[in-house]
Amino acid sequence: MKVKYEGNIFEAIKTVVLEADKNGKKAHYREIHRGITKLLGSPISYRKFEEHLNYMVNENLLSKDDPTGKRGHIVYFSLTEKAKRINRLKIFGIDERVQKRRSLYHLLLLFEAIKRRPLLSKRQLNVFLKQIGSSFRNLDKTQEIILPDGIRQVFAFKPIRDVEIMGIVQNDSKKGNDSTINYYTVLPGFTADEFIQYLDKLKRGKDPRPFSSYPAIIEIPYVPYIRYTKDEVEDAIASLAEDGLVKPILELFPGEKRFDISDRSLKKLIHLVWLVKIIDFYLLNERLIYKDKPTENDENYLALFTGEVVADKLVHAIAYNIRHSNKKQNSHWNEEQENMKDLAQVLENERKSLVQLITKEYVTVINNDEVIRDLVQSICFLPPFLSQP
Repeated sequence: MKVKYEGNIFEAIKTVVLEADKNGKKAHYREIHRGITKLLGSPISYRKFEEHLNYMVNENLLSKDDPTGKRGHIVYFSLTEKAKRINRLKIFGIDERVQKRRSLYHLLLLFEAIKRRPLLSKRQLNVFLKQIGSSFRNLDKTQEIILPDGIRQVFAFKPIRDVEIMGIVQNDSKKGNDSTINYYTVLPGFTADEFIQYLDKLKRGKDPRPFSSYPAIIEIPYVPYIRYTKDEVEDAIASLAEDGLVKPILELFPGEKRFDISDRSLKKLIHLVWLVKIIDFYLLNERLIYKDKPTENDENYLALFTGEVVADKLVHAIAYNIRHSNKKQNSHWNEEQENMKDLAQVLENERKSLVQLITKEYVTVINNDEVIRDLVQSICFLPPFLSQP
């Protein structure tokens, strides 16, 4: 739900009620109104005040204590446990500062799913393994996937210090010798420096994309138009760790502070939700290019990734030009449209399967924790299945 209310009023209500809570009291209706009027430095109508108060009650941010239920009697309010928790996470409210911190949490929780590393040669892998206190001799092959043509293609190795390692045979290889194999590594969790450096690579289009020719920046929200300082990143990580959403893990490189998502089920859930989001993004691209006119929802969804200014240009200029250029120059336009419809149907079926899996396997994770549900739901942006009780 996109709230159209004023963030400073939310903040003022929270401050007044929280102050009463610290003193072991509950704040009553008129006390809150007087308090926020003083904090804001200007009068606020009772109508607007009640709109914000009722919204916070409906969102389980305030609990309402009305002993008699009769008109004219004192009604008390207090912060719910959910409200206290998101206040500690510094995401209580709807202003730009809060939204920026929310977006930072999203990227931190998503980081292991979105980050990519370059393919390594045998020599480069050995250098990397020495950096983490191991060596090539310690590789222990656990799985070999053979394609129908009989050529070895992918090797999986036993993780070393929780680093996942795969060996990938080049497509032009016919022998499968060590010299023809590249290696791919997946590091567990994240550090503040690693996170900041990778986002910088994304902004400059320099992130490694060994398995895709498409730039990741168009798939990952916020990165093109929001910048985070190191202090902001470190403070956000500290808040997530204090809340228990992430935990410290063993360092890979000397002196670093590495963290990972605490709950394995939550970690798997986030990866699946990210897959749904990727499908949604590709379906959006298909609609922008091959349909006559994008919907308002399409435009709003794209704006989450690129910002409103860039989204407006993409929707009304780039996509328009592509559609009309193709119609004029491509005699196979109708055929291409039909092919895209078929592809879209495949993607929609895959999305449906993923949603069913998420609902079946992770419904407990989703429903038992409102804060987690809110953060995970926002990662995917438009997943109604996540908001259902």
